[in-house]
Amino acid sequence: MEALREAALEAGRMLTRNQVLEFVEERMRFYDIPMNFAAGRRR
Repeated sequence: MEALREAALEAGRMLTRNQVLEFVEERMRFYDIPMNFAAGRRR
């Protein structure tokens, strides 16, 4: 969360959803976390 906050401060505005997802994707690759998402439970 701190890294996202810093990125928003650098941009001078709130990050868009796509910018946040790109940021998270970079971090997941850095830490070698698989990007397989399970579908949630449907109501």
